[in-house]
Amino acid sequence: MKILLISTSSGSRGGGELWLRYLGRGLRDLGHKVGLWCSHHPQMNELADQFSEVGEVIRGEYVNTYHRRLRSFAHLFPSPRASKAKDAWVAWGADAILLNKQNLEDGLDLLQQLDGAAPKVACMIHITQSAKYLGARHAWIRDRAAAWLLRGFRGAIVTAPIDRACELSEFLSGRKVEAINNGVPEPDMDYLSRCGANLRRKYGFDQDELIFLGLGRLEPQKAPLEFVRRAVQISKEDSRARFVWVGDGRMRAEFEAATQASGIREKFLVAGWQSEVQPWLGLADALIHTAIYEGMPFAVLEALSAGLPCFVESGLLDEISPFRASGIIEMDEQSHWLNYVAKRSLLEEARLGAKDLFLREFSITQMCQKYALLFGANQNPRQP
Repeated sequence: MKILLISTSSGSRGGGELWLRYLGRGLRDLGHKVGLWCSHHPQMNELADQFSEVGEVIRGEYVNTYHRRLRSFAHLFPSPRASKAKDAWVAWGADAILLNKQNLEDGLDLLQQLDGAAPKVACMIHITQSAKYLGARHAWIRDRAAAWLLRGFRGAIVTAPIDRACELSEFLSGRKVEAINNGVPEPDMDYLSRCGANLRRKYGFDQDELIFLGLGRLEPQKAPLEFVRRAVQISKEDSRARFVWVGDGRMRAEFEAATQASGIREKFLVAGWQSEVQPWLGLADALIHTAIYEGMPFAVLEALSAGLPCFVESGLLDEISPFRASGIIEMDEQSHWLNYVAKRSLLEEARLGAKDLFLREFSITQMCQKYALLFGANQNPRQP
């Protein structure tokens, strides 16, 4: 089966782009031919280069979604670029096309073009919270515009997890929404262990020091300053704890200033952007995820795949339910979660729970088989 994945072209380094790479790889390993369409903008070069190892990459003239002030209403002003994009999709001859939407309102003009572009079409929406929920300007009209077009879309709409699918269905006045959990590859644990040992030596971490990892863009959505606050709490419980942030963004200077003012600056390492995250998963003993809102966060899924307990904020825990388990720990304001820092036996139990949760719910094979089934593809996987 030929399956074309379409990016609304928000950039190369977000969770949605990681999802495209993982999905493309998994579908290829199931025996399907995959391709990727994205814009010609230089911001998309990294994704295009990485995906080219999996399948064909088609580039088109398209204004990246976050470069458009009126992206919520792009479908009301049809662009010749979107029409040319459809011509390219049709020429590729896909049996199925899947549009990767970061949120409700991006790529609505591309969504319009899916009609008739392939026998089977679908869109995946990662962040389903409404503009009203997010406190955005002109939320009412923005939500109305997105809901109107999504309700009329003839293909399948997908999100994750099941609770989010139910909420989105309600937002779309009862329209059916499929739930397919995101998945990540299972890492080579021996490789992670070797990488972690190398990084400990490189940065002078002792073997008995607990390493808490923050993973993501240094942007307001990820609330990196909250990571600093949680680090201070943990440090009071375990003076030998260390804190590593992997990622970069607009808040880099603000984040580093907050670590400087924390009183424990020597305990922080800001590693910046890393093209390969697995070595850092091997270094860490746990993940601290402080995002204000998410889709199904890949930072958490990758940490679970490596057997790392995940400490998450209460609001985010509500968003990724029903996957409350011993591997995912709520950072409640009563500080019960700090027991996992004080008692390493509890942290080890959480590590086992994290790996078990990953294997049950978030393997890349399960995700790709469900997408193939959505498109009616043969479900007999082959080895790559």
